[in-house]
Amino acid sequence: MGSDASTPARTPEILRDAFPGPCAWQRLERFVAASRHPTMRAAAEVLGIKQPTLVTQINRLERDLGQALLERAQRGRAMKPAPFGETVLAAARTVIIDR
Repeated sequence: MGSDASTPARTPEILRDAFPGPCAWQRLERFVAASRHPTMRAAAEVLGIKQPTLVTQINRLERDLGQALLERAQRGRAMKPAPFGETVLAAARTVIIDR
């Protein structure tokens, strides 16, 4: 398991592999925020960061968790959480609210 000292004991099991190193909370919080927007570009603008930075952080989170979190926007279709992403979002929202 990828948990370390920065992973609270109350962290849901599904999220524990998301905390292998620094900036893990930031990546998780940005994924939750990005999931509310139709595109990565729109999410990055609202978050005040560059799109490549957001994409890199979400890609890292997906790699750490081992599955896709978002179905990326395509022409005429907005970005939306993948099925696994919905599960991660539900778990992340409980932890982020408690933080």
